[in-house]
Amino acid sequence: MFVLCDSVSANGMGGSIIIDNAIDGKMYTIYNMLDLESFDGDNYSYKISSSEWVEFFDSGVGRFYFDVNSNGGVAFVGNEQSMDLVAQRALAYAKSHESITKKVNGQLEVLLSLKI
Repeated sequence: MFVLCDSVSANGMGGSIIIDNAIDGKMYTIYNMLDLESFDGDNYSYKISSSEWVEFFDSGVGRFYFDVNSNGGVAFVGNEQSMDLVAQRALAYAKSHESITKKVNGQLEVLLSLKI
């Protein structure tokens, strides 16, 4: 899973997301930008999760931080300092495309059916 937040982490291969210090009943919004296609050790292969994100990565501001190869594989080409900016720009894009938004009630562990 590609995570742009330090208070959220993926939980192994089980398809769950853990939100640290979640507040019970608070609404959290999750955006699935990339799908993990495969991994081997520290090598990961991602693809764009849905057609609604293609514009962000191909012609939107995401193109400055991600490289999409001819097979659809996505690689982050920014640096650690640009992660906050990437997150802000991805959030602005997601808010303007409501169909890609998933809202969940706050729990210590939020279970989603993710392809990881």
